[in-house]
Amino acid sequence: MSNSLPLDRILQLSGTDFNIAFYDYLTERKSQESAMSPIEEEAWLVLTLLLDIEMEGFIDLFYQLYSLRDCDIIEDCLKKLGLQKLATQFAEAKFLYTGGRNGITEVDFRGIDPWIDTLADETAAARFDAIGNEILAEGSEIYLVDRRVEIYVKECFG
Repeated sequence: MSNSLPLDRILQLSGTDFNIAFYDYLTERKSQESAMSPIEEEAWLVLTLLLDIEMEGFIDLFYQLYSLRDCDIIEDCLKKLGLQKLATQFAEAKFLYTGGRNGITEVDFRGIDPWIDTLADETAAARFDAIGNEILAEGSEIYLVDRRVEIYVKECFG
């Protein structure tokens, strides 16, 4: 039994009502392991970004929570949402996490031990931590994600 509103009804809502209903909709789809459309997957990843940072910590985005594919989706979606600074910050953090390696595989990404492989360098670790703090700072673009996702989703599905 579905507890969330159907998507067509959610698209008629706005602001906090939209955000809560759409998040519930995505959460339900995720918990049922339903196939998500590319737009739903993008929205899920960027909507949960702040929650994941606050609950798990910035480094765990890369170390435990996200695949390399997820990171690429988040970065691309942030750009689509017009959140260029946030996309750049996220990309720089991924760059530091991977030790500046481009073209790595998912297996390579999963095999990174950041405390040994990439962030053992004090300068890289300090910059990585600074990016995490910048993303959570007052006035960061991360606090614009909800509204931008609403606009984006309504443009795509509306």
